[in-house]
Amino acid sequence: MRMTDSLNPAGAAPRDESRAASKKAYDAILDLIVRQALRPGQATSVTVLSNQLGIGRTPVKEAVTRLSAENVLTVKGRRGTYVADVGEEDMRHIFALRRLFEGYAAPLAARNITAASLREMEELLEVMADESYRRPAGTRSLPQFVNSDVKFHDIIIEAAGNPYLYAQHCALHLHQQIVTYLSHSDGQDSHARQQEHENIHQALVDRDGEALRNALATHTQSVENKIVTAIHERRGQPSS
Repeated sequence: MRMTDSLNPAGAAPRDESRAASKKAYDAILDLIVRQALRPGQATSVTVLSNQLGIGRTPVKEAVTRLSAENVLTVKGRRGTYVADVGEEDMRHIFALRRLFEGYAAPLAARNITAASLREMEELLEVMADESYRRPAGTRSLPQFVNSDVKFHDIIIEAAGNPYLYAQHCALHLHQQIVTYLSHSDGQDSHARQQEHENIHQALVDRDGEALRNALATHTQSVENKIVTAIHERRGQPSS
């Protein structure tokens, strides 16, 4: 075979298709987990997921391997594959890092936030209000709420202007999305959470780093308490 043949872009098509299929499987499985169609601790397998999603076994297996490396799935050899359970200790670790990241970012974000980012946060606030209590219950989208919530906090970290901080924050995304589903509820809690988000946004508008740090800390504690309650309820334990 001539060397030019090995460099033919057409030869890359199968590899590109394979990567696309693997990513499709990854996104689909992750969506099931984040929406808790696959719940923490639930057993599954490559075969089950392949049949459920209508995607071939090879890309599904690649996706499972990747999600296992990200500690979202746990592969236990012949015993099967399980959705990683979200225990109270795991959640505490996640929120400890979130406090560190947001506490460090707050004064920098208050100083650096742009008008465009503030407008984007306003739009996200509207989406979160719509999808948590303003729209009729049967028409709300929990995935849309969670995605908007995560993006809202992303903007703050990104505004700090530290790419290493942002990269570490992004590494928590999957787990933060999963625990956000645990903490979501309708009614008064949704109104209270919306007010907390609005307080965070107002502190940024005011360029007040200390107020932002306090608003983020209050919000984080509120969400953490809600998740602890949800974990205890799921396991039939009394809330502490």
